[in-house]
Amino acid sequence: MKLSRRYALSLIEVLITLALAGILLSFLFSVFSKSSIAQTQLAIARDEVLEKQNIQKRLTSLFAKITEGQGAFAVEQEENGSCKLNVVFDQPIDASPEFTGANQALLSVNAEGELVLEVQPLSGKEQGRKEVLMTDVKRLRLEIIYLSPKKVIDTNSPLPPSLIASLNTPESLICHVEKEEVTHSFAFFPPTPNSEGYRYYQQEEDKE
Repeated sequence: MKLSRRYALSLIEVLITLALAGILLSFLFSVFSKSSIAQTQLAIARDEVLEKQNIQKRLTSLFAKITEGQGAFAVEQEENGSCKLNVVFDQPIDASPEFTGANQALLSVNAEGELVLEVQPLSGKEQGRKEVLMTDVKRLRLEIIYLSPKKVIDTNSPLPPSLIASLNTPESLICHVEKEEVTHSFAFFPPTPNSEGYRYYQQEEDKE
């Protein structure tokens, strides 16, 4: 009767096996690590896109309701070069009755580096609302564009007080939200007596 002999692994074979396993594990770790980084970057990019879409949508809705008259659109320049934008707008319907009607909105960058939109009823009887639209903001710069007569006012340079005091609602407004490494720009077209949008809204109101 023949006895079966068990085959024992030599030291060299064990070392080779361990080396191959180590190479395989390091490759798998590298793949999973890159996949995790890519997913994180994708999530950050998605959040930035949603944030910018929210700002565009929120401010477009607000600027479309700017009221007529002197003082409905006002700009204030700060020492650090940033701007504060004040607008008076009409809110036809709001969940809170106090915010139905004329409201004042202030768009600015606060001391914490947040782009903030503050809304207060002109009556002043109700506590205002505050929305943080973007964080890590360095400053807010405006390009104010008029078509008749054609004029472009850039708040990148100091504006004389007389010019600031005479500003009316422009046909076009570009808000440049400057961060440390990137600038996000948002374009708006408020309905003014000289704009197509204003004439369209007026025609719709006349039909009613």
